[in-house]
Amino acid sequence: SRQAHEKLHKAQENLACSDAHQQEELGIMQPFVLFVSRNKALCTHVTRWLFLRFQHQHGTHAAKDAISCFHVLFQPLEHGPCVMELEEGALGEQRISEPQPISYDVQYSLVVVDEAHHLFKQGLLDGIIDKFAPTGQAGELTHLMLLSDLSQANGVDIGQAYNAAEFHLTEIVR
Repeated sequence: SRQAHEKLHKAQENLACSDAHQQEELGIMQPFVLFVSRNKALCTHVTRWLFLRFQHQHGTHAAKDAISCFHVLFQPLEHGPCVMELEEGALGEQRISEPQPISYDVQYSLVVVDEAHHLFKQGLLDGIIDKFAPTGQAGELTHLMLLSDLSQANGVDIGQAYNAAEFHLTEIVR
């Protein structure tokens, strides 16, 4: 979908500075991205897409670094953010691992909420934003991207509820 492509490109931009050794030398914090979706399958698909794109553009090492900073959150939300890593299968194929819960606190540079209108209607969106993209933290800025398809929103205007800028995507680029 057009939303999927927009969110994937934004996440890739945030992860583009993925050379951990260079960042450490420069004193740059690793940019963490949180992708929130209602289901694990989409989280796995997006993680794999990012890995393959980074691998093609920057090599396998950079791709592994990038997805190590790409966290996913899916229902049930109580499990908290997880990370997926690259692993090698029995036949030598590369695949994305099962999600592993993270055990450390993270300040995310970008939080992407897919199908935000569903989480809003379920009363879950405020909790996600408060916990992972809080406002007013001195010196830290978390960008928040709420993705919503108006044709599926059933009259819910989350852009107005969160004082968000609204963008209409009109082209699908594959």
